[in-house]
Amino acid sequence: MCLASFGSEYSVLLESQLPQKINEETTFKLDGNLGHIRKRTRTSPAVIKYPRFSQETSPEKYFQSILQLFLPYRHDEQLKPPLFNTYENFFTCGRVKFTGDNTLTSVKEIVIKNMADFVKTGQELEDAENQLHETDPKEDAWCELCPESELNRRECIDEGKVTSVIEEDLSEATIPDLNNAKSSSSVGTNLLSVSLTKNEIIPRLRSLNVKQRRILYKVRDWCIQKANGKIPKPLHVFITGGAGTGKSHLIKCIQYEATRILAQTSENPDDLTVLLTAPTGTAAFNIHGLTIHSALGIFKSLSADHATLSEDKINSLRTKLENLQILIIDEISMVNKKLLFFIHERLRQVKKRPDNCLFGGVSIIAVGDFYQLPPVRTKRVDKLYVNDPSNPSNHLWNGLFEIAELDEIMRQREDSLFAELLNRLRVKQKK
Repeated sequence: MCLASFGSEYSVLLESQLPQKINEETTFKLDGNLGHIRKRTRTSPAVIKYPRFSQETSPEKYFQSILQLFLPYRHDEQLKPPLFNTYENFFTCGRVKFTGDNTLTSVKEIVIKNMADFVKTGQELEDAENQLHETDPKEDAWCELCPESELNRRECIDEGKVTSVIEEDLSEATIPDLNNAKSSSSVGTNLLSVSLTKNEIIPRLRSLNVKQRRILYKVRDWCIQKANGKIPKPLHVFITGGAGTGKSHLIKCIQYEATRILAQTSENPDDLTVLLTAPTGTAAFNIHGLTIHSALGIFKSLSADHATLSEDKINSLRTKLENLQILIIDEISMVNKKLLFFIHERLRQVKKRPDNCLFGGVSIIAVGDFYQLPPVRTKRVDKLYVNDPSNPSNHLWNGLFEIAELDEIMRQREDSLFAELLNRLRVKQKK
């Protein structure tokens, strides 16, 4: 039985769902006290959901996916034996035999036979999508399908145009809240597409001071070790310093260099290896990154019920972050211990690592200044810099992160007196 058939024909039972009298013909206990499963009725098999990869753009992911789903196996090594260099090669040329049957059967034949039970219209959908890209969509298609509805829609559009002309004097540009709300829907996509070119990054790299370069080289050396096939310990670095010391400037340099080097570690150069995040939308926008909550699928409530995502959601997140190596968190002063624990849990789930593997083995570069904005509605004991051994999340920050402090003012370097005044204000010192 392949994984797709198992997922469709059997369901996992919680302890609360177990009946007092178990039907041994339909309910089975898993080995190792892993719970129970129950066979579904023939009339109600489950519809399985799985990521679909393109055979043309991501051939290895495509063949790995269909082998996992439609070829019976017990160990991951059986999906690509040592004699085969790629999943595609094993799919095309491989042969297997099962227990109790000495005949060799083509892997391709088995997979295609099992796929036929689940992939009914996959090829038709792909052909339709390709046809849509090749030929522009018909402009008046909705008029033919729903003429009355389309007429109403166009009348509403015309009415809206008239209204906008009448209200032209009340420009929304003068109302900040309305103006921001209008453009907020496209922020997520724009943030992901922003990247510096080589010509843009070279002047930034040359302008780094000694301490900034030291931090950059440390991260760069770690990335080179990863690219050379070594397994260095994950980085846990806290970059701090007052306003104007070049923290955000350094972040962009680290992101560029790390992404460039770590691209060699993944089969697809477009895979996400470095993720730039911040706790709030404004902070994320300033660094052209994502909010922690949206990037890692963390609910704002930080409820214990939401610490673990459902399989569908975690699989979807895993396809995006499976090759993540470095997570950069800006404005770390606004992150409390509970949110840091959720970050640890989510990365651990994505990477399929045990509880004792901090942040799922992903390197964390935290950037910020604890003299600046604190977390919203957070008690002092829950702030990261407070060393409280009784807090279960205390070990995720205190004693773990190496501190790298920037103390040279870069923004006001030509006005040393003003820069010195700003630093005294930061630490509340008169002289």
